[in-house]
Amino acid sequence: TQEPGRARGLLDRYDNAFSQGYREAYSPEVAVEDIRVIEGLSERRPLSVLFHRSAEGSAPSCVSLKVWSFGRPIPLSDCVPVLEHMGFRVVDERTYEVARTASAPAVWFHDMMLESRDGRAVDLEASKSALQTAFLMIMRGAAENDGYNALVLTAGLKWREVALVRAISRFLRQIGVPYSQDYMWATLVRHGAIAAAIVRLF
Repeated sequence: TQEPGRARGLLDRYDNAFSQGYREAYSPEVAVEDIRVIEGLSERRPLSVLFHRSAEGSAPSCVSLKVWSFGRPIPLSDCVPVLEHMGFRVVDERTYEVARTASAPAVWFHDMMLESRDGRAVDLEASKSALQTAFLMIMRGAAENDGYNALVLTAGLKWREVALVRAISRFLRQIGVPYSQDYMWATLVRHGAIAAAIVRLF
């Protein structure tokens, strides 16, 4: 069958790809899962992300974020503002280069510990998919990077619904409502349930 050949190819490609620091931090089982993700990356699909709970005992307000980047690392100056606008604080960050064979471009793996900005528990079961999609859309430039994005976390909105709220807020400014964009997004984020109700209404 082709499976043994594929396994041999993966072994050759990743035999020395992971640094000593990575090996000390993660188990072989985690490395196998990371390889599955890395093998799905390409120039056309350069990013993959995973929001997840870290080790047992972490605070309910804390989540971990894994980001895999094809061909180049992501500067913290690009990533941190996106996460802050999504309602998080970056508590810790580790970066590892996965240096595959010369025929396979390197991949950078960023592992971050996040905490909700307001200290509230993060319902990851309900918001995981929406958070991942929103982060990817913002990093790709398909969604704007501003404070409205925290509505994904606080109101359970999807990134397209956030875009709707953003558009309505700008329209209100155009017709003379005196409140600034910063004031409107901060108020909506603080009252996420009301923001979600507005989206359901319209």
